[in-house]
Amino acid sequence: VGRLTIAGGTVVSKDISLGRFPESTGELVLVSGELSLADDSLLIGREGVGTAQISGGSLTARDIMIATNSTATGTLLVSGGLVNVDSQVVVGGVGATGIVNVAGGTITVANATAEGTLLVENGNVSVNSGSLQVDRLVLTNQTGTITFSGGTLKTAGTRIDNGRRF
Repeated sequence: VGRLTIAGGTVVSKDISLGRFPESTGELVLVSGELSLADDSLLIGREGVGTAQISGGSLTARDIMIATNSTATGTLLVSGGLVNVDSQVVVGGVGATGIVNVAGGTITVANATAEGTLLVENGNVSVNSGSLQVDRLVLTNQTGTITFSGGTLKTAGTRIDNGRRF
C-alpha cells in the first residue's frame, strides 16, 4: 500500500507504478505543483489497484498505462490541472478494465509528429467537463468505450471501429 501526495514544488522521477504487484494498492494525488516523468511512464494499476487523482498542478509523462493486465485495476481522475502526455495513453490491457474520468482540467496527448495516441482497449473514458485533446483517438475493441457528456473533445484523427454507437 502506498500513496504519493504532491501539494507543491516539483517532483522529477523515472517510471512510477501505482499498484505494481498483485494485491497491492497505489495512489497518486496531485493537488498543486509539478510531477515530471518527461522521458518515462506512469503505470496506474500495473498488477494491482492503482489510482491517480489530479485536481491541480501539472503532470508530464511520455506514456500513461492504465490497468495493464488481468490482475490490475486502474483509474485516472482529472478534475483540474494539466496532464501532458507525449506518446500514448493506453486504457485497459488484456483482461483488465481501465477508467479515465475528465471532470475538469485538461488532458493533452500530443507531440510534434502528431502521433500522440489515446488507445481505449478495455474500459471507459468519460468527459464530463474540462478538455481532452489528442492527436489520435483509437477505439477498436467492443470493450473500449468513450462517454462524452460535456466539456471539450479535440482530436486530429479518430478511429472508432468497435461496433458501438458513437
